[in-house]
Amino acid sequence: NLLKFIPLIVSFLVFFPNMSYSAGAHSYELSGASATGQNSGAIGEGSLSSGVLSTATGQGSKATGPRSTATGQGAQASEWGSTATGQGSRASGQGSTATGQWAIANGDNSTATGEGAQAKGLNSTATGEIAIASGQGSTSIGQNAQATGVNSVALGSNSKAGKANEVNIGGLNNVGRTLSGLKDGVNADEAVNKKQLTIAQTAAVRASNQNTATEIAKLDAKAQGYARTAKADAIIEARSYTDTAKTEAVAEAGQNTAAVINNLNLDTKLSIADTSARGYASDAQTAANQNTATEIAKLDAKAQGYARTAKADAIIEARSYTDTAKTEAVAEAGQNTAAVINNLNLDTKLSTADTSARGYASDAQTAANQNTATEIAKLDAKAQGYASTAESNANQRADAAINKLEIKLKNSASTVLKVANDNTEHRAVVAENNAVVRSEAYTNERSDRTLESANTYTNHRAVQAENNAVASSKNYTDNRFGELRKSLDHTEKRLNAGISGVTALSSIPYAAGNKFSYGIGAGNYKNGNAVAAGVQLRVSPSTNVRLNISWDSAGNNATGVGIAGGW
Repeated sequence: NLLKFIPLIVSFLVFFPNMSYSAGAHSYELSGASATGQNSGAIGEGSLSSGVLSTATGQGSKATGPRSTATGQGAQASEWGSTATGQGSRASGQGSTATGQWAIANGDNSTATGEGAQAKGLNSTATGEIAIASGQGSTSIGQNAQATGVNSVALGSNSKAGKANEVNIGGLNNVGRTLSGLKDGVNADEAVNKKQLTIAQTAAVRASNQNTATEIAKLDAKAQGYARTAKADAIIEARSYTDTAKTEAVAEAGQNTAAVINNLNLDTKLSIADTSARGYASDAQTAANQNTATEIAKLDAKAQGYARTAKADAIIEARSYTDTAKTEAVAEAGQNTAAVINNLNLDTKLSTADTSARGYASDAQTAANQNTATEIAKLDAKAQGYASTAESNANQRADAAINKLEIKLKNSASTVLKVANDNTEHRAVVAENNAVVRSEAYTNERSDRTLESANTYTNHRAVQAENNAVASSKNYTDNRFGELRKSLDHTEKRLNAGISGVTALSSIPYAAGNKFSYGIGAGNYKNGNAVAAGVQLRVSPSTNVRLNISWDSAGNNATGVGIAGGW
């Protein structure tokens, strides 16, 4: 198999006098290049291919790793199976690929494509100008896209994915992108679109409204139940309170009336007064029998005067007393019946009468002691007549006064009881009516307020939730789709430029039959443009060597080397 390369080497020696064999076995170097690795090749001033089966093409390029390839000025491929294509590109990871000016692929099996792209993580991929993929298994696509998290994906210009397993399609200043053309998601791991979100949102709002209506109906029924219970309890409590108050008022009125009658004790007091009067008369009679007749006239006149004065005073005092008692009884009956008895002051008045009677008897006894015994019989008879008359008159007046007072007291007690009963009944009815009215008004008001508040709150929350959900979903979806659209446009532009570069390479014509020929081609695909140039050398009648380079409108360049043979 190595014999097939001998004609190629001879041709290079003929047409390229500067080409020489290098130290590596079966290796070649051209124009100041150094190929020290076995089966290696170096083309370009200062290029170096020291790895086994390595290839260095371009000024200052270095392919030091086994089976490595460095193409472009200053390109370096330092690990096994690494490939560096483009000016200043670096492929330092095993099996790594760096394509583009200053592209760097440090991680094993990493790929960096684009000017300044960096694939640092193990099995990472960075595609786009200054795109960075530093996380293990990470992928960044787009200008300045950065995927730093493990297994993260940054899709689109300026998007950043810094968390593990994160997928980010954001843009500069957190401006979202719009993702369009999505099919309706069916399986659990498929994305949903705006139409599906709208349907789900409508169903959620409908279910929420139904649940709200159900809860409002339950709340209304519960409130009405509370209102009915509160109304019934209020009526029962008001009636119970009224009945109790009525019963207590009637009982208290009866007790007060009975106390009035019991406290009077008129029979006992009059009996005591009568007994005292009889004792005083007997004492007067005994004393009179001891007085002389000379003082009978004076005593008679004085006694008659005393009798007249006592009678007049008794009448005036009785009338005044009766009128006062009547006025006080009527005035005080509505407030407290017991106060009537206190205002009568019977004990005080009887005590006063008793004191007066004792005084009169003392005066009579004093006068009788000054009279002679001759007039005792006359005085005794006359005194007995006066005493009997006075006693009879006193008894009659006392009985009449007692009857009148008893009638007035009974009427007063009956009136007081009736007024108390009427007042109590009226107050009870008013209290019951007021309690029912207030309870109904309060219950209705609280029920209306509760229902109104519940309806207002539910409607507000439902509208707010619907608006927020629609706005948030729309903004998020529009932003995401916009970002993806921009990224796809950028990628499409670079792809079109790459296709135009391939078209330009394939369009280079060559002069047939010449040992050495060159050609220039141009290509266009949509919005991408490219130019290409190439040279072809026939090293033997059956072997040709060709080198092609293209430059596209996206700033990319591509290099191709080929050998053709036949027999």
